[in-house]
Amino acid sequence: MSNRILKHLPYFERGVAEFQKIADAEVAELVRAEAQKDKILANQFVRTADIQGIEMFEELYNIVPESTDTLEFRRERILNRMALLPPFTERFLRQLLDRFIGENAYTLIVDYNNYIIYINYGSIDQDTEKEISILIDKVKPSNMVFITEPLLTYRLLQNETISIIPEIFYRLGTSWVLGARPFKALDTKEVFKLPNVNSITNDLLTDTANFVEGQIAKVIINGTVTINTFTTKQVTDSTVELEYEVTNAMGVNTITRIQICKADDTSLTDVTVYVPVVGSALINHKIEVKEGV
Repeated sequence: MSNRILKHLPYFERGVAEFQKIADAEVAELVRAEAQKDKILANQFVRTADIQGIEMFEELYNIVPESTDTLEFRRERILNRMALLPPFTERFLRQLLDRFIGENAYTLIVDYNNYIIYINYGSIDQDTEKEISILIDKVKPSNMVFITEPLLTYRLLQNETISIIPEIFYRLGTSWVLGARPFKALDTKEVFKLPNVNSITNDLLTDTANFVEGQIAKVIINGTVTINTFTTKQVTDSTVELEYEVTNAMGVNTITRIQICKADDTSLTDVTVYVPVVGSALINHKIEVKEGV
């Protein structure tokens, strides 16, 4: 390493021990200086910044990270804040949602006549939910209301297996010895209809969905708030659809747990979620009854 310095010295000084030690010390300092230079350069850009660089950008955009935030999530959050440049259009909003939720993983409806933005999506983590709310609040017009409609989808799979078990009878004095084994035995089961081959009719699937719909009597939010009035409770094409409204007036500011229950409070489904409720939130469940394995 010291050759980086020694090669600039006169030839007759390169073999002097004192000059070699000085060169070693100088090279070590140069290596540290180059590493700091590379770090400073990398921290000028969000994509290459380390934790110190990310903290600098977060301070610039008034972002307070959570202790559970990963470095990559913090990086993506900064990039989204940097992209918030007007004009804001519906296409721009869809690009933001594609990045955070995923393409085709949500439904965006803009009700221009009533000045309402509806976003319907599946269950996502708490950090992503918070960031989506912040971003939409920054890009939506001030005269429009943003309403989230979390979609919880369940799937009940049914299948049919048909098999035959041949019976074998033994005759005394030939292959059967009295007392050695049973007079009659069952041979190996032969399956001639596998569960991955469709055979269940739509009528059975619909009847199952109707039975499930009939069992649903209430929804319990966060283990304490009971809802038994639904805006939608129906069966369509062997799919149970359930929709109801949760409001701040019910004492709910954040939904962390949703239970679909029978009349006797027995849980049919129990899921942990994170849904902030600002004014109100319309929750939609879909329970699909399908044939499959």
